[in-house]
Amino acid sequence: EMIMEKERITDYEELKQQLNALRERIDASTQISDSMIRKAIGRNMDSLRIRGILSVAVCVAALILVELILVSFGVSTLFLVVTAVFLGVNAWLAFVMRIRKMSYSPESNLVETAKRVVKFKKDNELSLMIGLPLALVWCIWAVYEMGVATGMEDIKEFAFLGCCAMVGALIGGFAGYFGMFRPAMREADEILSQIEDLNRTV
Repeated sequence: EMIMEKERITDYEELKQQLNALRERIDASTQISDSMIRKAIGRNMDSLRIRGILSVAVCVAALILVELILVSFGVSTLFLVVTAVFLGVNAWLAFVMRIRKMSYSPESNLVETAKRVVKFKKDNELSLMIGLPLALVWCIWAVYEMGVATGMEDIKEFAFLGCCAMVGALIGGFAGYFGMFRPAMREADEILSQIEDLNRTV
């Protein structure tokens, strides 16, 4: 009986050791998984920041280039000022939304990170809904200003200039939407999905 009792105790201790070893392996695996997910979140956040830097650079370059072109056409001072304000505000919003608020480190609070990403998505969608009508109004005004500045009187000339402006706006719009907006929104969705996966492991 004593021998059987000792064997039972021994078996129990071995089982306990095995369970502890298994628990340690699970904990280690969870930590590795958490670390990998956090690194993936960091990579996507960095990607959003890079896109933000590109957006600011494009806005600043467009501000300089467009102003120079408009000055060469001899458009009104009011239109020059409005254009500068419009592009300047775009550059500032891109900086605030896509660079300053997208900072991240592996120790960052996941809840705060998720809130920033959700706000980024909402602000991005809002800026698109507001920006498109404003860009359309600007294009129409630009056609009028350049037509008047160059002495256009024939409606056909205005129509041709308007068609050229529309083609340019469509090309720029498609490039911005498919090159910047959609990829940024996909990355934001991926970050939120990764945060959700990480919360499940906690």
